[in-house]
Amino acid sequence: MMPFDEISDLEIATALWRVGEIRTDQLPRIACDLLSTGLDNNELRMLAGLTAINIERAPELFEKIIDDTGYSVMPVVQATRIFLQFVAKKIVSGEIEPYQGARLIFAVVVRAGVGDFHDADPFIYAADEYEERPEDRKFFEAKIIAEAKQWLHNREKE
Repeated sequence: MMPFDEISDLEIATALWRVGEIRTDQLPRIACDLLSTGLDNNELRMLAGLTAINIERAPELFEKIIDDTGYSVMPVVQATRIFLQFVAKKIVSGEIEPYQGARLIFAVVVRAGVGDFHDADPFIYAADEYEERPEDRKFFEAKIIAEAKQWLHNREKE
């Protein structure tokens, strides 16, 4: 699971949920984050108010929020790309160590089962080589950062 401080964008939250990077117990906090951005509806308020006693309702409420905003049709490949962009930003900003970010990307691509998804190949390769070649770790950290910057640059042009 990915460490994050705040998710204040419903598209990102949906993508993270779709690729399995948000736990049920994190949904009420995310709902609070979303409410603080001005997004507001009954389900979001109910989700924000859930406690450990009634947390089992969180996935149903979050799915209703997603359905109501049209994100329910988000394909897993799109969710994986949004996740990759989210992690790339965190790598570039220094919020996540390069190797940790590359491993997260690797894990999500495998878990999501997006077979022909090659957007993440450089991250997967660098993470694998980082483990296999400890003497070259600084090199692979720099490559991961460079790839994250390039990936973000390419997305801005789309």
